[in-house]
Amino acid sequence: MKMVATLLVSVSFLLPVDASACSYIARKPDEVMSLEENLVIAYPAAISNRPKAASNPQYREEFRQTILWTVVISFKGRYKPGDQFTTRETLNRSNMCTPGAGLYTKAPLLLGFSGREPYRSFREYSVEHDVEEFMYLQKKRVRSGT
Repeated sequence: MKMVATLLVSVSFLLPVDASACSYIARKPDEVMSLEENLVIAYPAAISNRPKAASNPQYREEFRQTILWTVVISFKGRYKPGDQFTTRETLNRSNMCTPGAGLYTKAPLLLGFSGREPYRSFREYSVEHDVEEFMYLQKKRVRSGT
């Protein structure tokens, strides 16, 4: 057991600093439902990075990213399919987990967010990692008649 622990610590030093500092925190589905004011599957209809150079995933300085989202499915909150909302946050890739961090995709994501628009941040819940979470949300949605 001691050898395994030593091996794990040794391997962690081989990882890039960003990767060793990042971890995925899985939450129970009912915890996600109670944590978030809004919980939707949405895709980015438009993404704006300021300065424009931040549109390159390798950009390393601080930048502001504004995303206009379109809702596909709503599990909780005021948004319905077809509604749009905006998130706006200041990012800095120097302390992010991946060099491509900041959103550069048009794929739908399971998002949780609270507060007022434009929302200053959002949490992405991974359907790929949390199939149980998605199934829980689907059951809740079907029971509520939506």
